[in-house]
Amino acid sequence: MRPTPAETITQIRRLLKDVIEPDLQSDYARSRLREIRAVLAQTDWDDAATGLAATNTELAELVIECADWAEADPAREPVTAHYRHSIEEIRARPPAVTEPFEVHNQRNATYGALLAGLADQIARWYRQHPENDSAQQLQRRFLEYFARDARASDAHRAAR
Repeated sequence: MRPTPAETITQIRRLLKDVIEPDLQSDYARSRLREIRAVLAQTDWDDAATGLAATNTELAELVIECADWAEADPAREPVTAHYRHSIEEIRARPPAVTEPFEVHNQRNATYGALLAGLADQIARWYRQHPENDSAQQLQRRFLEYFARDARASDAHRAAR
């Protein structure tokens, strides 16, 4: 497909710089326009949906891992009971690379909130059962995921 999304964004950024910016009278407006151009430059537009699909797949796998952990022991099943419907939806319809960006974006918000809720519930359970090694392993996985996600968000904000 020509032009590619990245080529289109490059042309838009060039148009903003060469045509729009020189006609702006306000320093504030010029500053805002430069920020917009910088934000547009931070995304890999050719691969944005694929990257988001990969993130959603990782989130879905971690949610399913939580569910499997809870279901392996009847005493742990109540930990995920509140989220059972959402978990079953993910199992029945996991993310697919071919879905539109809008679907991936919505899934990302939904899965992120679901994982945060599960992480909170499992942390509560683990505090009551500190001897449980599998809960500790899940806690480590949450920390790794959320730390990586936070670093990526920080890098994106710094690049603006």
